[in-house]
Amino acid sequence: ADETFAAAADHVVTLLERLNLFSIGGKLIVGIPVAVGIFAQWYAHSRRHATATLTRDSMSRGAAALRRIQPLALAAPTAVLCLVYLGFFAAMGTYLFSGFAGVLPAGYTYADYARQGFFQLAIVSIINAAVLGFTAATVRRGQNGYPRSLRVLGAVLSVQTLALIAVSASKMLLYVDAYGLTELRLYTLWYLVVAFVVVGFVGARHVRRFAVDRAVIVTVLAGFLVLAFSNPDGLIARYNTDGYLAGTQPADVAYLSTGLSDAAVPHLARLADQAPDPAVAQQAATALQSYRDGCFAADGASAVPWTAWNWQTQTARQAAGC
Repeated sequence: ADETFAAAADHVVTLLERLNLFSIGGKLIVGIPVAVGIFAQWYAHSRRHATATLTRDSMSRGAAALRRIQPLALAAPTAVLCLVYLGFFAAMGTYLFSGFAGVLPAGYTYADYARQGFFQLAIVSIINAAVLGFTAATVRRGQNGYPRSLRVLGAVLSVQTLALIAVSASKMLLYVDAYGLTELRLYTLWYLVVAFVVVGFVGARHVRRFAVDRAVIVTVLAGFLVLAFSNPDGLIARYNTDGYLAGTQPADVAYLSTGLSDAAVPHLARLADQAPDPAVAQQAATALQSYRDGCFAADGASAVPWTAWNWQTQTARQAAGC
């Protein structure tokens, strides 16, 4: 099922690339709304125009004007979509959930199994979010507010999306356990965690009413700050080094020395001192010497401004003996 969908998606992407719609459409989609928004804010501010138009009451009236579709007209296709997912889980159960058991399906490599279906998952997540958002924005409310049938279906669709995200995470973790972390794998896992929490909030919103928009904004911002300040390259280097020293993963000195930032240098020093394989220890020592030579060359050059100082580089210089 994944291969068939991937082939169809590739044909569509190839056609769009030939038409150059990605470049043109991307510029129009991003550029025009930004330009219009900036001009509108400048004009309204300079003329003191329409400053009382955008209020809570006006927004509520605008939202109410969109809610014209009968609940049944939205519940029926949403129910069909949920049934499609149930059939997919039933048909692909062994393949999908083997990652939770740490078992690689026959005929797959770890890389193929982790990557297969990930981009389809991203597309499915966007489709599900669009379905839930369109339903919430356009369905006609009754005396009891949001229709109960759509609450149930929305919660079910959210749970199914959570299951797909969890499946993708299990496949990626199986890949990481075998071959270690890279920046792309770490960022993928970060995306899956943030998406899982966001979809969880959306599903909970169908059960109990609360300010889900605030929860989503805080989740995304907090997730970005955690990623930015968690020293990603240092985490990757530590994980891979610990895995090699524990005998569970292969050593990749070249990636530590050239694929990551200065945060990986202290872990190169660990490999040079503790690696059981003399060849790996020698590779790490050579990479450290190369870094040390770069330090001395930088020291002999023009002075580096204090604004360029950072903790990772300082720690790396100390570990390398610069």
